[in-house]
Amino acid sequence: TSFTLTNLAGAPASITKFAGDGQSATVGKAVAVAPAVLVLDSFANACPGATVTFAAATGGGSVSGSPATTAANGVATLGSWTLGAAAGSNTLTAVVAALPGVTFTATGVAASAPVATTIEILDGNNQSQTTGKALALPTRAIVKDAAKNPIAGIAVTFSVATGGGSIAGPAVKTDAGGIATPGAWTVGALPGGNTLNAKAAGITAGVVFSATATNLPPLIASFTATPNPVVLGNKIVFTVAATDPEGAALTISFLYGDGTSGTDVTHTYTVVGKFRATVMVSDGIYTVLEDLVVNVSTNNPDRNGDGIVTPSDKDSDGDGFPDQVEIVAGTNPLDPNSTPFSGKSAPPVQPMTLIFEVILYPHLTSQDTIRGKGSLPLHLAAGDNFKDSVLYIDISGYVQKFVLNAQGYSGTAANNFGLHAHAGKDAQFAFRIRPETLSPYFYQNALLDANGYPDHAVVEIYVKDQVFRLNVPLKFKKIANGGIRSGSKTDFIRK
Repeated sequence: TSFTLTNLAGAPASITKFAGDGQSATVGKAVAVAPAVLVLDSFANACPGATVTFAAATGGGSVSGSPATTAANGVATLGSWTLGAAAGSNTLTAVVAALPGVTFTATGVAASAPVATTIEILDGNNQSQTTGKALALPTRAIVKDAAKNPIAGIAVTFSVATGGGSIAGPAVKTDAGGIATPGAWTVGALPGGNTLNAKAAGITAGVVFSATATNLPPLIASFTATPNPVVLGNKIVFTVAATDPEGAALTISFLYGDGTSGTDVTHTYTVVGKFRATVMVSDGIYTVLEDLVVNVSTNNPDRNGDGIVTPSDKDSDGDGFPDQVEIVAGTNPLDPNSTPFSGKSAPPVQPMTLIFEVILYPHLTSQDTIRGKGSLPLHLAAGDNFKDSVLYIDISGYVQKFVLNAQGYSGTAANNFGLHAHAGKDAQFAFRIRPETLSPYFYQNALLDANGYPDHAVVEIYVKDQVFRLNVPLKFKKIANGGIRSGSKTDFIRK
């Protein structure tokens, strides 16, 4: 017969520190090694299942996992020991049954301040805004330590670098999340790039925010003058409708075209003529221009019927002949009894047909050319011819005189006029004129189209006591050497 004998531990007889004594930790933090004790009976055997009570004694710390029970090896381990908030000594007691307890010590070390190492742009970068206005979103930066943890309480200064704007509340401290938020950033008064620096205390490198200031020019919806034509000495009123896309206040001024300028919407011209009046609308950044032609006349009507009053309409003595024709004819433009038709007034105007080519070089001389051909209702009596007949052709105020031969021809290779009459048919004519310059006559005696070119010419022919007239629309296009052409030279190629 055999027997099994199991020795059981006796009651706890001693308690000793097993681990976790004499440590140091940051105040408010748990020690690295949890305190543990060893419980033995009177024969130095481990006492499993014994209850050990741990408690923070001094230093204001706290514990978790107390009481703890000894394991099979007699060791009881505390869950954690968190030191108090003040730097210095902390103590912890461990007691089992009625035995004298043991005391653990630890030193609380003051927490070292985190060191800021980087500042980064968080948000608000690369915005756009109208000049002189604040950005929609704040420009925020974040400050971190070497471990990329946000740091609170760091002084950050924001300053405008370029663009001429301003920043409200430039000096701030980071919040609990390490974020620095200044006041509103207002971009500068001129379009273009703006930059804002952000610099954190203790960090050498800062960050730069960018923004773009935008602005659109004003818009002129209309620019008119009333009345136009205006009689010399009477006031003309300019009306302007303009807006600014950003709602900025606009300033409006005028160049009246007669050498004067101002902001008055009314003006009185002191001489007769055509004047290019210009309105200037500014938002303080951009200035936009638009112009129109003002026709200032005496009481002379629109003599040639082209819808505007120009110098070529002037008929000072009212005899039906424009002054410029009378001057070339050698008659007195102030005497109605002195006319190119031997003292007779001009008869009613008759129509004619015309194919017209004009080449102008506004910035050159001796280059302008006019060619034309057409027909007019002129019929010669039997046995009559054109010998010694005087013909005047008035083209937008430029007048050329020709004395025809019997066959109706006069001139040179550069300047000539041919007129051929046939029984029962309209007379046919062709001409070529190349004077020193023609451009001023066209520009002074027509309106200008969208490209700034004369929009029409009035051609008048005076011959055999008859007057023929045609208002010829023009459509100029650019050609070489700064010239412009209306019409086609192919119309004059002989076939």
